[in-house]
Amino acid sequence: MLHIAPGIATFSGLGIGRVYALDAPDGLTIIDASMPGSGAKIVRQLEAVGRKPTDVKRILITHAHWDHIGGLKELQSLTGALVVASAGERDVIEGKAMIMPQKMMWKDPVMVGQVIGEEDTLPGGAVAVSAPGHTLAQLAFWLPDQRALLCGDAMMNPLGLQLPIAPFTVDMALARRSIARLAELEPAVIGFGHGAPLVENTSAKLRAFAAKVAR
Repeated sequence: MLHIAPGIATFSGLGIGRVYALDAPDGLTIIDASMPGSGAKIVRQLEAVGRKPTDVKRILITHAHWDHIGGLKELQSLTGALVVASAGERDVIEGKAMIMPQKMMWKDPVMVGQVIGEEDTLPGGAVAVSAPGHTLAQLAFWLPDQRALLCGDAMMNPLGLQLPIAPFTVDMALARRSIARLAELEPAVIGFGHGAPLVENTSAKLRAFAAKVAR
C-alpha cells in the first residue's frame, strides 16, 4: 500500500483499476474494487499493515465498469462491508441493467446497500461529486480536509493527464465538462482509476488540462 495523503492510501499489484482506502472514525472506506480476483489481494495488503477485513465498513463505487467492480463480490464477502453507489450505477452492479456503452450485463451481481448522490457526505468526510461522462452516473469523491480528489475514470494519468478512453465513454462532451468542474475544486492530490496519483503542482496541472480539453 502507498499512502498518498493523510488517511488515504492506494493498493498495489491489482492489475487494471486502482483502489483506495480511506480512514474513517468507524473504520475503513474502500473506493472501487478493481478486477476479478482483487478482493483477496486487497484484504492481504490490509492485513499486512495490521488491519482486519472487518475494519472495512463500506465500499464506495465510482462507476460500474468491470475493472472497478470486478473484485466487488469477493471483497464484500470477505469484509461484510456496505456497498455504496449512485442510483444510476446500482442496477448495473445488481445485474439488472447493462454496462454502457458496451451493452453488456454484469454477471456477478452484488446488492447495493446505500444509494448516494451529489453532495452526500460519508463517515470520514468524503463528499460525493457527480462526474458524468465516462458513465452517466459516475461519482468522484472529494475529501476537503486533505484537498484530495478520487475521481474514478473522469480522467486518467497513465503518462500525463488524459481524457477517459473513448470506446468506453458514454458522452465525451459531458466528460470534458466534468473535468472543468472538478478543476474548480483545486485539489492538492488526485487519485485516478488508472495511472499514478498526482501529488505535486496538482491544481495547476488540472486547470491547464481542463482548459486544454475544453470545447
